[in-house]
Amino acid sequence: MLTWSEFITEPFASVVCKLGLYFRGISQIVSVLSLVLISVDRYAAIALPLKTTMLCRRNVRLILLFSWILPVVCGLPYLFYTRVVKLNGPVFCRTVWSKSLNAIYIGIGFVIFYCGPLLAIIIFYTLTIKILRKRPVALEENLPSKIYDKRKKQNEKVIKFVIIIVAGFFICWTPLIVYLALKMFHPELFPKDVCLIFVGALFYVLPSLSTAINPVIL
Repeated sequence: MLTWSEFITEPFASVVCKLGLYFRGISQIVSVLSLVLISVDRYAAIALPLKTTMLCRRNVRLILLFSWILPVVCGLPYLFYTRVVKLNGPVFCRTVWSKSLNAIYIGIGFVIFYCGPLLAIIIFYTLTIKILRKRPVALEENLPSKIYDKRKKQNEKVIKFVIIIVAGFFICWTPLIVYLALKMFHPELFPKDVCLIFVGALFYVLPSLSTAINPVIL
């Protein structure tokens, strides 16, 4: 069976390995931060529509720039610690560092790029849904029936959209978090790479799927 290492040899193999994991990490983090910013934007547009229109382009550009700078910086360890390693024949692209650094990096990522975004998305969309559910009742007497029905359907679509966004984020990222936690605290459960398809799905398919489906959902 031919492997990628037979087509890409050193020093290009190491370059492809480092850049592959680096840009994959950047795209995933940008996607997560974008979901948070979208949730904030939707809440502001509904709760504070007048103030939202006053938000200058400069502030928006700074926020967008930050959403790219942070992932670029946080992904730098991939460039320094990623290696092409050979384990019992097969060749792997691995991040090789001490257990302490691995624990610190995973712990920080767990808080900043999983717990924080998930909590923020749930909070802002919950507040948005509450406002949408209260607003038709308050305006029911002053709106024509057609407009009221139209707004009601729009609100229902927004609620469905919120559920899909939150569920998609949770489903795509939680299995990876659970796997990393188990591997860190119970490494005996993963003595060898005997479940490459399972590991590949957690590391590559599901997080990348989250990045891919978000534009479709939006």
